[in-house]
Amino acid sequence: MSTTDRGKELIKSYLDAVGSLAVDDIAPLFHVDGRLDIPYAPDGIPRTIEGRVAIDDFYQALPQMATPLNFSDYRIWALDEDGEYVAEYRSDSSFRATGAAYRNNYVARVTVRTDRIARFAEYFDPIPLVEALGGTVSPAPMEAGAAAPDRGAIEDVLNRYAIAYDENDMSTMADCFTPDAVMSLRVQDGDLVGPFEGRDAIVKLMRDSLASQTDQRRHIVTNAVIRAADAAAVSVESYLTLISVEGAKLTVLSTARYEDQLVHDGGAWRFSKRHVQLDLPY
Repeated sequence: MSTTDRGKELIKSYLDAVGSLAVDDIAPLFHVDGRLDIPYAPDGIPRTIEGRVAIDDFYQALPQMATPLNFSDYRIWALDEDGEYVAEYRSDSSFRATGAAYRNNYVARVTVRTDRIARFAEYFDPIPLVEALGGTVSPAPMEAGAAAPDRGAIEDVLNRYAIAYDENDMSTMADCFTPDAVMSLRVQDGDLVGPFEGRDAIVKLMRDSLASQTDQRRHIVTNAVIRAADAAAVSVESYLTLISVEGAKLTVLSTARYEDQLVHDGGAWRFSKRHVQLDLPY
């Protein structure tokens, strides 16, 4: 069996164990200093669990909380970088305290080293989890008399930015930002890159980035959630899947989370602040 196939089998073993609540089988699949990241876990659930012992403690409590998660529809891809994988899967479960059904879709970024999991980062929609636990999710309160923003107009800005980069359309790119916009980036837990202050600095960053590339990039933006809104400003989070096409080869380069603030400026919605939290360098 190849190294790539062993990595895929390791990930499948992890999903089988978690999905069936075979909790004693989970921690041994990790390195002693392995890490489990759950960036979108709601309050009360840790978002980072470090070390095999802590991971074991976390999963030992799961059978008291939920019925088997019944993970299914696995799709696992090996990336170009050795030991790096992306997995998709779904769950069908319920929570014991509320009796509420819990179903979700997941994307995970997995790092495998010497036949053990070094990092498992799991992304999902937190709203079904909050609701299954008995909580509620409501939009942020708006000022009296304020009109709700047009969700389609907000998503249009996210998508216009993505297409403008992929098509090297710097005029449209510039129009997505306010003149005094700020942009920053971070790869995993690394140092902050930026901030790049002002529309001109942001467009130069994009132009320089494009000049260094020989492939065709495709920025796929999904899972947009408006976290707070009024008639003049919104806060939005969304996911990025970054794909490279070169020759006859398609490669997933990275995944990321966008954290955006948009304002109504000059009759249109534009970014006033954008932070890109990348899962891997690209």
